[in-house]
Amino acid sequence: MSEKGLLGLLYRRGIQTLIYSMRGLRAAFQSEEAFRCEVLAFAFLGPAAFWVAKDALELILLLGAMLIVLMVELLNTGIELVVDRIGLERHELSGRAKDVGSAAVLMALLLFVLVWGAILYENVLSQSGYPTLTFELATILAESSRDWRNERDALTIPSA
Repeated sequence: MSEKGLLGLLYRRGIQTLIYSMRGLRAAFQSEEAFRCEVLAFAFLGPAAFWVAKDALELILLLGAMLIVLMVELLNTGIELVVDRIGLERHELSGRAKDVGSAAVLMALLLFVLVWGAILYENVLSQSGYPTLTFELATILAESSRDWRNERDALTIPSA
């Protein structure tokens, strides 16, 4: 393949990048149990997202939350591999790097649970007679706004 010109650029930046990315996905799937579990869970949840979502924005949020978990898990795997490559002996900074990567995965999973939980509650449970999150949030905001206005109006500035 020609290394010069537009075709060479497309090959290097498109095809080669795709090959390296597929190698990385395959390596993570073969070596990381957590990644395999997440892929398996998302193989079931991906199609469910089409049923749960009421519109395109909700579908993007549901699928995006799943992809963020996978992306952060891949980054965490990369951190662990680099730390292990440097040395297998125990070191405080190595342990901290791995812990921080694990915490990032936890945050991604928390985002996943929040997004899925809110949309499931709004679209499925609210159909069963439960109040919607939108209604609850509007009520909370209205009450806090009313309290703030009452406090503001109670303040009087002495006139000179």
